[in-house]
Amino acid sequence: MIDFDELFFKVFRNKYLFFRIFKEIEVINERYYSLKYDEIDDIQFIVLNDHWSLFKDKILLDNMEFEYQHNILEVIFSHFNDIEDDSHIQVIKYIVNQYKKKSETFILLIKDTGQVFNIVQIAANSNNIIALELLRDEITTKDTLNGAVRYGCLESAKWLHKNRTEGYDDSIILQEAVEARVNADGMVHFVLNDLKLQRKLFFTCGNSNTPHFRSTPKLSIDTIYLLFKMGILYYHNNSVEFYFYSQPIIKCNITTLMEYCKKLIFFNKVTEYLNNQKEEESEQNESGLESNGSNTSTEGGYTSLFTKLTNYFFGYRNVKTSTSTVKVSNGTTKQEFCDYINSCVEGKNEKELITIIFDYLKNDTLGLKETTKSYLYFSFLLRFGDISKQDIDGQLLVSSHNDTICHLFEVLWVCPTVENLNFVIQWVGEERFSRDVRSHDITVNLKPLDSIDIETQLKFIELLLSMKLNIRNCREIADYVIINFSIPQIEMVLKWFVKYNYLTDQINQNDLSDHLVYIALGYNIDIGKIRYLYNCKYSKFMKWPSKNIERIHCGTNYPTFLFLIESGFKFTSISMNAILHCNDLRIFKHILNKTDIIFDVRAYLFKKSHIRLMLKKPYDCKIGRFSTLKEFLKRCDKLKVNTDKLIEFINNNK
Repeated sequence: MIDFDELFFKVFRNKYLFFRIFKEIEVINERYYSLKYDEIDDIQFIVLNDHWSLFKDKILLDNMEFEYQHNILEVIFSHFNDIEDDSHIQVIKYIVNQYKKKSETFILLIKDTGQVFNIVQIAANSNNIIALELLRDEITTKDTLNGAVRYGCLESAKWLHKNRTEGYDDSIILQEAVEARVNADGMVHFVLNDLKLQRKLFFTCGNSNTPHFRSTPKLSIDTIYLLFKMGILYYHNNSVEFYFYSQPIIKCNITTLMEYCKKLIFFNKVTEYLNNQKEEESEQNESGLESNGSNTSTEGGYTSLFTKLTNYFFGYRNVKTSTSTVKVSNGTTKQEFCDYINSCVEGKNEKELITIIFDYLKNDTLGLKETTKSYLYFSFLLRFGDISKQDIDGQLLVSSHNDTICHLFEVLWVCPTVENLNFVIQWVGEERFSRDVRSHDITVNLKPLDSIDIETQLKFIELLLSMKLNIRNCREIADYVIINFSIPQIEMVLKWFVKYNYLTDQINQNDLSDHLVYIALGYNIDIGKIRYLYNCKYSKFMKWPSKNIERIHCGTNYPTFLFLIESGFKFTSISMNAILHCNDLRIFKHILNKTDIIFDVRAYLFKKSHIRLMLKKPYDCKIGRFSTLKEFLKRCDKLKVNTDKLIEFINNNK
């Protein structure tokens, strides 16, 4: 039997093998990951690459103090939020203590919007109870709880409600729950059950004087029923944007489709039901009768309206009466109204459900836009399959509206086949299709799909390219193909780019010659694909940089940089500013260690991480490779970088 412990020690106690192994590791590390532990001090690099163990060591072992921006701190708080994990508690304690001592190291301003967050808001919006416990004295406003609800952070919301007395803004809390980024159903139930919202709010859709609940359809049908039965939501004039749905209609399962159908029926009928209820109450008040609400008087006595509704409320194509045009009768309770909607949808197969939806779209009472109905109708047509132009309802699938192409393309990205694209072209007309695609702001949103094989997507892409797309769409296709497809498939698409004149040897600003190079050098793609693009027969159509590179893309990674070096490209002091903006610090380290390029710390935007690498070359600092020693020390002081070892070296080598 092999004793692996014995074999291990035989190898690593052998001095020759030990040093040989680690020499090879050093070579590999130099090429693929040359940053050492003490060289990594960029918080963005650590967080964006998920180096969480490294982050813990940096702050808990080295006591390193980072500068935290809003988005970075939110990611950290979301990751270290397990109140049962001691390491999470230690990390958050360290960050909070830094905040209390040096709040200036927390840059919580969002420049684009001018919005300023505080650390308490970020903790609440990240479900970080550890931070909230440590920062409880910093909680001073109602907006903290409202913010937790807006972000869908149920744990934070419950903690704030239980442990704080600041309260919340009850005039908007329910709206924020309905429109929560995630977990909207959970937030609505929290507001109604935990907060026990007392204020009766009759929100309407489409009324400019009240909150606009366009996103209500994303709630589950049970939550919608709850709001309806409590009398909290009143749909005044029915302008719900019903196409707002998180899952593509073409791909949703039968359970989701069934729920979608219930919602469409509910929103179409609820206002009619409520108006009839009001009329009934008014009539009963006038006659001095007390409203029963659940029964109605007939010649034969009191009969449940639930039973009566079954005779006409819904129907299908094989029933003469259209379900969407039937009026809702008075006398049914809200619970009966909800129960009946459920019972009429349950047990139906996919085609029966879609038929109901078609019926309601055609006899719409929601005031949906024509393009919205076209989008919904086309989505469900694709679920039916075998579309023929003769079977299309022109009232639902509108071909004349300016935005029709945009909506049809939203559906095509989910099901990109030649058959579906041909149908759209035939429906709107080839000439108009080409014109609209070029003129409208359409985004090519192709994605890898398990249900659509690559060969099918390639056929779809070729037909799309033949329609004379605008150059922006071609760039989007090039991005998708080069990132997701293999080299033989990339070559096929490059051939089409040339065939349809998106890639030419003429001087043309409106082609792909620049963008393909940008993909190769600026995206983090496989080095084999970069070599192919540089050496293939179509490379002559691409605008590669001159051998003396003056600029480099900030997304260029170290393996790509090494490929450029090996291919004869040279970097000079002119390209230095661009190199400093590269996200991969290994490129700067290579330039620093393996070239004699002179830097001027006064001329470029050096970061702390750059300065620390420079300090590892004290002789270069002394002789003025990085500007005069005085200017270099001044820059170190400005960035608060310790220079004791450099000064000691200079004093010892005078």
